[in-house]
Amino acid sequence: MNIKMLKAAVAGLVLSVSSFANAGIITLNGGAAFNVDTPDPTLVTLSSTNTGTITDLDLFIDFDAGCCGYDNTIILTHVDTGTSASIWLDSDSIGSQAFGDVRNTTFNDEASTAFVNASFDLSGFDIVPGDYQAADLLSVFDGESLFGTWQLSIQNTGCCTNEGDNLMAWSVIANVSNVPEPSTLAIFALAIVGLASRKFKTK
Repeated sequence: MNIKMLKAAVAGLVLSVSSFANAGIITLNGGAAFNVDTPDPTLVTLSSTNTGTITDLDLFIDFDAGCCGYDNTIILTHVDTGTSASIWLDSDSIGSQAFGDVRNTTFNDEASTAFVNASFDLSGFDIVPGDYQAADLLSVFDGESLFGTWQLSIQNTGCCTNEGDNLMAWSVIANVSNVPEPSTLAIFALAIVGLASRKFKTK
């Protein structure tokens, strides 16, 4: 193998490995927040140190309504980029019916049912846990880096405030591909090229 072939092989290895390192599903878990159905937004945040590029993003929410979940507006924002998506709006009363809890629910673009068409449980008031499409497509975050601060805004923009609604848990679930960047592997590969180059020159 000559030096040009060696350089090409090493360059291909570096690009291949750096492109796929850290690829996969990353779950970022946020904390709880209580008495969130207030006229002013309740803002909860979580941080990501992963620099992968988002190829698909879902949002998990466990919302325990003291009375009514339907009079809240929920918005997810990637603070670093300013990109936002509405998850549900106070106008999203389902079939003109108010709803209460939204427990153990994942919002994702691939869900077969939009949240405004969600089913009710046997009580006829709480949302059946499952997967639903959010009010806005979460694909708005595709192509952005997962790195930075993610914020969930909960605000009572409807009729009745301070009824004791609680956010029990939330998570950002992202499928990412790694952004190629200089790494220890790249430096190591360049060192190999340098040594090989010396070897070829001394012959």
